[in-house]
Amino acid sequence: QIVAVATDASGNETAFEAIQFQTDPLPEDFPRFVLEHSDPERMEPGATLFNLMRWPEGGSDDEFGAVVILDQEGEVVWYYLTDHDIIDARMLANGNLLYQSGRERAVEVDMYGNIVGQWHPMATTREIPEGSVGVDTETFHHEILEMPSGNLLTLSTEMRNYDEYPSSTLDPEARNDFASVVGDVVLEFSRDGQVQRELKLLDVLDPYQTGSGPSLAGGFWAEIYGDRAEGTLIDWAHTNAVFFDPESNAFILSVRVLDVVVKVDADSGQIVWMLGPHDRWTAPWSDYLLSPQGEL
Repeated sequence: QIVAVATDASGNETAFEAIQFQTDPLPEDFPRFVLEHSDPERMEPGATLFNLMRWPEGGSDDEFGAVVILDQEGEVVWYYLTDHDIIDARMLANGNLLYQSGRERAVEVDMYGNIVGQWHPMATTREIPEGSVGVDTETFHHEILEMPSGNLLTLSTEMRNYDEYPSSTLDPEARNDFASVVGDVVLEFSRDGQVQRELKLLDVLDPYQTGSGPSLAGGFWAEIYGDRAEGTLIDWAHTNAVFFDPESNAFILSVRVLDVVVKVDADSGQIVWMLGPHDRWTAPWSDYLLSPQGEL
């Protein structure tokens, strides 16, 4: 039901007669939502937007992507479908949607589903699609957002080779091997594709620091870097998220494999603080670790 309300300069309102509008049914293979609980009085006003991914047996479905908006009752009030995965999606200040796909695409669409802008990393995209803007970087992954300046912020990657690199995170007696290490890069670029800022995490954190997981295998990056790796391919940090704090002009990163959240000054690249286990970091990085306060 749609109701139009007109307000004059004095604040007087006139509501027009409600218009009934019947939407088409959702596609047959569209995911169904089940409302378990709804308490509108405790909700923020508005609707909820998020992306959808399909994970059939054997891995993610790279040929399905969706963004949906749900109302307070869990009903779909808007959706966008595409033939590629959508990893991260958010609404921009202008009302459009910005999303990241795979490790090689960022897209802006309006609420009618029209592509407004599209960007691809030039180093690993075999052919930049017509109408897309090439960016001089290796990848886009996990995150894409708009900076206060209007530039776009994402995570990219680089690969470096290291001698005598730990071959196990669990066995302290394991041998050290030559390794090709994939490190994350905080990347800011303008909408015309010009790189404005790069912050390479291998220059910020200890490149020889290993994660707490059972494996250092770089399977996530094998498709991108496997043919170029000269040693064991290492997924060193696998940063999942980056956030920009305009008040302190700093990036906050969630670094999954290294079990740490780190705040870094955007201009100098200097660490501000680190949040993570104290028993795994050595100086000078251990000097930046926050200490717990209060009772757990």
